[in-house]
Amino acid sequence: MKLISNDLIKISVNLCIFFIGLWIFFEGMFLSQSNASSSLFQSEVTQDVEANSTHFTSSFQSNFIPLDTNRSNSTFDRMVFVLVDAFRSDFLFKEKNEMKFISSLLNEGKAFGFVAEAVAPTVTLPRIKALTCGGIPNFMDLLFNFNSEALKEDNWIFSLRKKGKRIHFFGDDTWIKLYPGQFDRFEGVSSFFVADTVEVDNNVTRHIKGEFDLWNSFVEKKERRVEEEGKEKEELQHPWDALILHYLGLDHIGHLEGPNSPLMPGKQREIDGILRDLFQKIGELDEKTKGKTLLVFCSDHGMNELGNHGGSSLGETSAVLVLASPHFNDKSKRSSSPLKVAQVDAVPTICSLLGISIPIQSLGRIIPSFFESIFGEEDYLKILWNNSQQQSRVLKSRGKDNLSLNRLFNEAQRSHEKYLNQRESKDYRDAIKNYNRFMEEIQDEWTQSSSQDSFALWFGIILLFISTIGFLSLLCTKLLEETPIKSLSHENVIKKDLLLLFMITPFTFMIWNGFCNQTEQNSPVCSSSLGFKSFIFLLVFASLVIARRDIEVVLAKSRSWKGSIRWDSLIVCTCIFLYFAGLLGSSTIEEEHQTFYFITTTLLLVQSWKDFRGKSKDLSSLLYSISLLFISKVMRSWNQTGNKWLGGPDIHKWLLKEENQFFCGVLFIFSSLFVLSLGLVSPNSIQSSLKRKTFKMLSFLASFGIVLYKMGLFPHVETAQFVYFCIFTMILVLLSLPKGENWISRIELYLITFSQLFLLLHKVPNAFLIVGFWVQTFLISLLNQKNEFWRSILTLRWMGYSSFFILGNSNGISTIDISGAYTGLSSYNEFVVGSLVAIIGLSGPLFFFLYGIQMNNNSQGNAIKSISMIFGFRSVVILIFSLFIATHRHHLFIWSVFSPKYIYEIAFTLFDVIQSLFLLLLIKR
Repeated sequence: MKLISNDLIKISVNLCIFFIGLWIFFEGMFLSQSNASSSLFQSEVTQDVEANSTHFTSSFQSNFIPLDTNRSNSTFDRMVFVLVDAFRSDFLFKEKNEMKFISSLLNEGKAFGFVAEAVAPTVTLPRIKALTCGGIPNFMDLLFNFNSEALKEDNWIFSLRKKGKRIHFFGDDTWIKLYPGQFDRFEGVSSFFVADTVEVDNNVTRHIKGEFDLWNSFVEKKERRVEEEGKEKEELQHPWDALILHYLGLDHIGHLEGPNSPLMPGKQREIDGILRDLFQKIGELDEKTKGKTLLVFCSDHGMNELGNHGGSSLGETSAVLVLASPHFNDKSKRSSSPLKVAQVDAVPTICSLLGISIPIQSLGRIIPSFFESIFGEEDYLKILWNNSQQQSRVLKSRGKDNLSLNRLFNEAQRSHEKYLNQRESKDYRDAIKNYNRFMEEIQDEWTQSSSQDSFALWFGIILLFISTIGFLSLLCTKLLEETPIKSLSHENVIKKDLLLLFMITPFTFMIWNGFCNQTEQNSPVCSSSLGFKSFIFLLVFASLVIARRDIEVVLAKSRSWKGSIRWDSLIVCTCIFLYFAGLLGSSTIEEEHQTFYFITTTLLLVQSWKDFRGKSKDLSSLLYSISLLFISKVMRSWNQTGNKWLGGPDIHKWLLKEENQFFCGVLFIFSSLFVLSLGLVSPNSIQSSLKRKTFKMLSFLASFGIVLYKMGLFPHVETAQFVYFCIFTMILVLLSLPKGENWISRIELYLITFSQLFLLLHKVPNAFLIVGFWVQTFLISLLNQKNEFWRSILTLRWMGYSSFFILGNSNGISTIDISGAYTGLSSYNEFVVGSLVAIIGLSGPLFFFLYGIQMNNNSQGNAIKSISMIFGFRSVVILIFSLFIATHRHHLFIWSVFSPKYIYEIAFTLFDVIQSLFLLLLIKR
């Protein structure tokens, strides 16, 4: 018992260092970038932005200022901004589409359409920021997407308000959280309750008539006052200058049923009808007011073939941007394929049309083809000059002083000035070319720049390395636990520890003070309190002392070890090495499921061969092995995942076809009956008759409710809530069992309970995979009777990882199943939805973890071995991947591939901690 307590202390110390290192690395990699994007706006907030738009002082020396550059002379008086969430560009631009009215506007020259290329993460919050601020999306917005905070960066909402404009908003309440107090009239709807595809849009559309009635009433009052008094003594306050509408229904259909859902065409026709109604009302309003209103139709992102988004696939990044007005009359010949622009280009385009300042940190460039079509040459050059001035401030904010850019900007201004004097077309073209090149190169310069905290990154890696040494040394002592020690000197232990203290103290002092005092980097690590620094130092010292002593034990035991490295152990080690190597490439991360499938199959083959030979080539063992490999192959074919083949054919998609719905339903009912049969047989191990009967009755009721709900026979919220109640009560029954009462059999009852929860939460075609997990574990139990403990844990752990991908998950954000998390909910609850999302994603790993406890009959000693192996493996993965990210933080795929993978690894780490705590608590019971 004392030995186990010592091991728990070692694990706790190393875990503390591990999580401190992980947090510091996370702070340096992600949170520092989060703060950097708003620092420019904060540093310039005291300046007059509009004044700076015409008077620029920097290394870009030029006295040239075009006449009448004040952008308050707007082209449009008002704007109606319609954002349709997850509207993919091909919904509009494919040959046969449902957007007939918008297509007719594009063909008649009344509208201009573009494919707006978004960048990862393709979720709503960062995309709204890109459409209003024009800056680089912050990856941390992916996490904050579920709990938005007030936006601090400059944006066109603020610019409108500074000019006294009135804004009305209706739709996704993310806008209200981002821009509190900026809307004169508003009503929000929840973007996270994806089960609603109808009312969520109706609650937006119902406001349209009233908003235009306000303008009609305003015009009538104004005309009446002029008629009565002959002139207007006091100016009436107009209703609104910008009307923003954000529709969510199409996105919700995508999450529920994908882009090929039968609900999708109807929803697209509904959106087209809304836009037709808006365009007609805009025409009538402009005629009455003698003004001009701009209609902007856009989307924040697209969706992949599963209906999800968050990643960087073509479907997810292909958003739409349409600029329409009754005053447009473009007669130029339209290209068969729409022009592609950056999504952030919408920001300076809108600002230039409305006559407001472009946000300070915007990276967008006005769309050349659009402005050349509707503006004269002189006005077009003025707009280009204004956009270039704003872009040059972006570069200045980074402390850049690029001579080639300086020369390019001056050349553009010289050509511009020469054109104004001589009106030569060559000067006009040269000015356009140089202005656009100037902005393109600044955009590239900004995009490639980095704002990570380098010291935090490397200091976090050092702490991760120390904790990894601690975990691996402990793991080695556990693996060699049964090896006798011939001799181990206990002399001078204190002296060795003091020597270690004297070695690390100056090293720590040099790293900390040398970096923090001799550089100008404002790192949170440097500014932390003395108490925090002392706490880290003591933890590091304790961990190194523990690791040093464990290494001494390992070295002593290794000298006494007389075994040999067997072929099967060599294969296992090779598989682990291949996995670690796969962490160092973008393609192997995107297609990581292939690595797990290969390693899992290899481990199962090794185990099958050893069992076959150990049983004197028993044919039954061979049959079990073939059956196990066959069922594993079928399950791997159930859901295509990764990036390359995500939209390819698989069993899941086949079952969703209308002609296969009956077979899909039969499979689901079979799966439910299979789990129910386990729930009726397995509880016989419960000694209390009342509790045994209660568990069986609840299992029956839960299965009955699941079939009613998932088969659409009684698909009401209350049905799912009843199933939740049954499952929760089943867990309470298991927790109430007396301490020590056949706790191994109790694990099987937990597995049955969670299996019913999985059936409720997962999509109907995936139900049979739960049966597959049970079949796999049954076959493994027949093959695993004489297998070594550590190999059993390792095999089940890899099977758990493989099951994560088998259920359709990947290392991309877009495969997260959000729709299932709203099962049984009538409103959005952040904690409940987040918990259910985690359960859905981690169903497979959780299943095999619980089975591993049951199969290995964990004692306290085995529990420590399992935990040591879990964190030894986990710490190496995090360390290797942190090193890779730190050295490749300027990589093209850093935000689209590597960062999501890192978030997943952190999630698996937290899951491992919860598993370990559960295991320790269970063992104590």
